[in-house]
Amino acid sequence: MSLILTVIFASLLGSLHCAGMCGAFVAMACQGGNPLVMQCAYHGGRLVTYAAMGTIAGGLGAMLDLGSSLAGVEPIALTLASTLMIGWGLVVLLGALGIKLPLPKSPGVMQRLLMKGHRATMSWGPGVRALAIGLLTTLLPCGWLYLFVARAAGEASMGRGALVMLAFWVGTVPILSAMGFGTRALTRRLGRKLPIATASIILLAGLWTLMGRHMLDGRAMAASVDVVPAAAPVDSVPSCCHGEDATP
Repeated sequence: MSLILTVIFASLLGSLHCAGMCGAFVAMACQGGNPLVMQCAYHGGRLVTYAAMGTIAGGLGAMLDLGSSLAGVEPIALTLASTLMIGWGLVVLLGALGIKLPLPKSPGVMQRLLMKGHRATMSWGPGVRALAIGLLTTLLPCGWLYLFVARAAGEASMGRGALVMLAFWVGTVPILSAMGFGTRALTRRLGRKLPIATASIILLAGLWTLMGRHMLDGRAMAASVDVVPAAAPVDSVPSCCHGEDATP
């Protein structure tokens, strides 16, 4: 439960980033039709793909942990995920402060598929269009999204990976549902502070996860230590000699 609440909290606090990234797509998805139905279709499409990504990432993390265990080292999926979150947070934070460092870019093929998919949906009915745009959301070049996918991989479990992405989705729904009600103006007003806030959230979440992992490892190691009973005193008399005369 603590994992889910942590992901929801981090996602909710950083979801203004999503408003800036996805605002135009939300507007496109919700054109025409009943607004509530359009919102449900759009967010439902996002939920399906987020859960699928979490499931796949969790399975890959489990394979990574299995490989590391077979190689004789401790499971590394969660440590790698935490390190990635910390690294991304530091790079973005330094960039916001004027120290530019390169970040990996998403493959161009993903962006081309995204644009083609959006153009194709314009001729579809409102409900189907909103659902399709929600499904296409995972193709966005969004480092924020893929950091939580990495966090899902760190769980090394398909079920828990899907649960992480479900929690991430829950945290993003309120801000994206409020698009058009002052969210964009708030995003513009925050300006430079928004990257600093999101980077700080990811950095703290990565540090929290990494520290929690090592605390658990320390406790597990302590629990695995066998307690050896104290040896009998050297000058004790063996039981076989009780009642016998010790003199020659």
